[in-house]
Amino acid sequence: MKKKRAFEPIVRAIIIHNGHLLVNSWTDGYTFLPGGKVENGETLEKALLREMKEELGQKVNVGSVAYFVENIFKQNRKYKHEYGWYFRTTVKRFLKLDECIINPDHDDLIIHYIPLHKLSSIDLRPRILRDHLIRDFHAQFKHNPRHLVAFK
Repeated sequence: MKKKRAFEPIVRAIIIHNGHLLVNSWTDGYTFLPGGKVENGETLEKALLREMKEELGQKVNVGSVAYFVENIFKQNRKYKHEYGWYFRTTVKRFLKLDECIINPDHDDLIIHYIPLHKLSSIDLRPRILRDHLIRDFHAQFKHNPRHLVAFK
């Protein structure tokens, strides 16, 4: 009998303001872009709009897809396979660059901006995004969308 595969579709927002990237960071761990799971029956754009309303409390403008990321990793001794669509997204003024807020999904999750030039020293997941985000930002995302594969 074949093992049942668990593919998880997710959407994430790439929100850059004055050379800073909006992220979620666990207080004792890694960092990732805002967004989340796509629910059954939802389009990718509707899922991202819902997630941003839940996390940021406001409507965003969903732009083009910058990355499609296959993220294969181990969690709780089981392999997970995420399919992630990462959209260039804009939001009206949300936070000051030195401000942070608690993510409504979890008390240990902080939403804040990090300078793009410090991205290489951050535990951003999936890690493959670090180099691509910096390079593509400076190239104004001319060569996107990109298909990236991350194994951990």
